[in-house]
Amino acid sequence: MIITFLIAAGGASIVLRLLRLPNTWESWTGALLTGYCFASAVILAIGSFNIRAACSIWITLAAISMIGFALPKTKRLSLPQIDLSAQSFSGLDKISLLAIFMAFLSGVLVSFAPVTSWDAGVAHLALPAAYWREERIAAMPLDNYSLYPQLMHTLFAIAPPGLRESHASGTVLFMSLALCSSTFWLARRIAGPACGLPAAAMIATTPLFLEHHAVPEIDIPYTATVVAALSALAAWRQEKNYGWLVLAGLLAGSGCGIRHTAYLAGALMLTGVFFVARERRWYSASVFAAVASASAAPWLLRTALICGNPVYPFFTSILGANAAPDIDVAAIGAHSSIQGSHFAQLISFPWSLAMNPKHYGGWDTSPGVLWLVLGVLGIAAGGRGARMLGAFGGAGLVAIFFFQRFARYAFPFIAPLFAVAAVPLETLPRLRRAVGMAMIVSYAFGLGPSMAVMASKLPVVFGLQSRDAYLAARIERYPAMLWVSQNLADDARILSLDPRGYYFDRRTVTNFEALKSISGLDYAGQREWLRKNGVTHLFYSEQYRQSPAFRATRVGAMIDGWRADTEHFAIIKQFDLPNPRVGGTERVEIYEFKP
Repeated sequence: MIITFLIAAGGASIVLRLLRLPNTWESWTGALLTGYCFASAVILAIGSFNIRAACSIWITLAAISMIGFALPKTKRLSLPQIDLSAQSFSGLDKISLLAIFMAFLSGVLVSFAPVTSWDAGVAHLALPAAYWREERIAAMPLDNYSLYPQLMHTLFAIAPPGLRESHASGTVLFMSLALCSSTFWLARRIAGPACGLPAAAMIATTPLFLEHHAVPEIDIPYTATVVAALSALAAWRQEKNYGWLVLAGLLAGSGCGIRHTAYLAGALMLTGVFFVARERRWYSASVFAAVASASAAPWLLRTALICGNPVYPFFTSILGANAAPDIDVAAIGAHSSIQGSHFAQLISFPWSLAMNPKHYGGWDTSPGVLWLVLGVLGIAAGGRGARMLGAFGGAGLVAIFFFQRFARYAFPFIAPLFAVAAVPLETLPRLRRAVGMAMIVSYAFGLGPSMAVMASKLPVVFGLQSRDAYLAARIERYPAMLWVSQNLADDARILSLDPRGYYFDRRTVTNFEALKSISGLDYAGQREWLRKNGVTHLFYSEQYRQSPAFRATRVGAMIDGWRADTEHFAIIKQFDLPNPRVGGTERVEIYEFKP
């Protein structure tokens, strides 16, 4: 993590010099994020051939960066000190600063605990582990996630296996800090000094942020690039310095390497640049578009080369997905998260995200309610900047409503509204006390559960509980996964109905869409598919067999047929394990496939 930070800082210093931006904490926030993005592209270029060689070169680059900062001629690029004497801290500012500190204290402690998040086990740690087994960053057969934007997964992969979890968690923790910093600067730009710390504290104490800010994932890093780009655009609008516009384009384009919703965010920013630029409108929009396209090019090119579809998983039904079948996320209303699309539901969608989080990922992905209530007030009472951010957030939420209705997917469009939510502190002095109290209550409401979660992890963090015991108490079927890692041959490949391939420590096949595609084949064709893809074992769980959604597909009958064929599928191990999530006991069976 420290090595990666040093390289990112070296890249950031070059960006600041080339763009001739002021040497301030504000410019360093966006430049450091850009440095991480550039660093990831370097890892991709080298790691696509040999990831261990990339790791060695990484250490060398970090040493060069550290030496560069130590040279006298570069001391002018050192991070400036914040002049606190010129800042008047109100009581709300002090409470906000304390809330931010508590949020990141919990994050630091949580980052030392073994990772249990679902997405990390499925992709964000599973992919880097698979890359190390393959010794290069490449498309994994039948692994659709290896075709997705890879900027963060590439950063995670640079660390050796023993350091991967702490490195990935620490990298996300830094980007969480960058998100809060960007929100701080954005709020100051559009409203005033009194809005910075409250805006940052509001976002730092939402359940969604606290759940994801210190675990290997991509939503917080992507949101950080979006808010940092918007902050750079606000600086460009005020200072007329095109360096800020270029920085915004670099961040917006790099976001295409993190999450596919970056295409929408970039298009909305481009529209904003066109309307905000009163002079040289077409020139400004062209500069932003060109820089963003160049910044996105490494990731679009990679995906185009390995599957023929540069915007995978968009338009897979048209452009194809040669390496791994997947759902077409660009199909309007087709995603499983869509539950009706009436006009009344669209109007109430923002309120539902805040007040009914169980429908959009659960309480731990709730963005809270202040962004909405105070955000609407801020748009009404703020200036043009607040209205532009409101339009950005509103347009993004409309798109999410029709495509993938998850709170974490909506977060990049909600996060800028936290800056808008702080506007009433400056523009509505009569409501300042009430707004401040609402913010403090929100801080406490978000931090309370987070402190409880942190406390539950302290035994394993301080060595009072073993890693395996900790994971067994939180990960369904973990003892069976551990048995696979300890007893099967190193070259085994497990077809698992549980998609969390990270916990197997063996090659896995977890793409359910691929199973759906072969379920229509005859029995001989199915076995040939297994043989051709090197499958040696089947990891079967009773919970999946009983799932109505699983039984509704032909995959359920196909797996039943395999289990009944004792000639080709021999059971070698059976577990009856407690399920830590839903309770009760679940049977897990492991079969050996004999072609």
